[in-house]
Amino acid sequence: MAVLESITRGAVVKGILPNSLAVIIDVRWIGTVAIEVTYKDSNGRLGNELLYHDREPTLEIVEAGRPWSFDGDSALFRLLSEANRIRLAYLFDPLLAVHTSLVEPPSPVLLGGAIIITLGLLRKSMAYPPDAPTAYPLDAEETERRAMQAVLDTERKLGFIPRDVSDPNLGYDVESAVPDSGPLRFLKVKDLVPGGTTVTLTRSALVTSLNKPEQFILALAILDPHNDTVRYTRLPFAWAPDGPTDSVHVNMAAFLPLAYDPARRARPSRPLRPSKAPFAQCPLLTSQRPL
Repeated sequence: MAVLESITRGAVVKGILPNSLAVIIDVRWIGTVAIEVTYKDSNGRLGNELLYHDREPTLEIVEAGRPWSFDGDSALFRLLSEANRIRLAYLFDPLLAVHTSLVEPPSPVLLGGAIIITLGLLRKSMAYPPDAPTAYPLDAEETERRAMQAVLDTERKLGFIPRDVSDPNLGYDVESAVPDSGPLRFLKVKDLVPGGTTVTLTRSALVTSLNKPEQFILALAILDPHNDTVRYTRLPFAWAPDGPTDSVHVNMAAFLPLAYDPARRARPSRPLRPSKAPFAQCPLLTSQRPL
């Protein structure tokens, strides 16, 4: 509480403004019942107000000080800093809860393991010659490149004019022109590494084979450590899979006997006519439901 008589020039008064202090610039008495004060707020703006005796309980004269200083209690500051560090420790150490917990975590359970062997050590243990090529490329991109190149070379040796048109939506990878003839040959290239049992054919490839049975050829590039070979075959399928199926897996055990060496039979005889058996009864396909 501050009486009106204690409010003088230079005093810092709390209660004139709702949320800040007021520095008194000038004081003028109006009789004995009120004073007119001119003040400056914390932002430097000037103001003017009449104060009566009934305002005295809400007024307080405070000591002017700096907005910040370094004369605080250092022990209290250290305590608050440590408390705040502990509260935010999870941002710097996610395992803090584990470190400070009284509950012992269970022992880890081994779910599996793997042994990594370098290619050089593997070739040495299998008695490969130092200069022997690898059985198949180490990445899918190189495997596809080798298979495509083998098929293109085979087509050129047969006297055709092949062109790489790889596109999943076309249903084939190579478009091969027959010299002095109108029809084109459409070849779907699939690579087969040693030990491989299946190849995957897209729905568009199956549809193309059914729509153009006389022109469509499935070219199998069998990758070998010493010599890549190519085999051609036709697809004896009745119809494309129904529903939302995007691809089918072909069982190579039943497929390879149908393949032939294109170098010995450049122009194969008429392809097998597709049977009317549904896919579930066709020995070449796996995991297909009947129509």
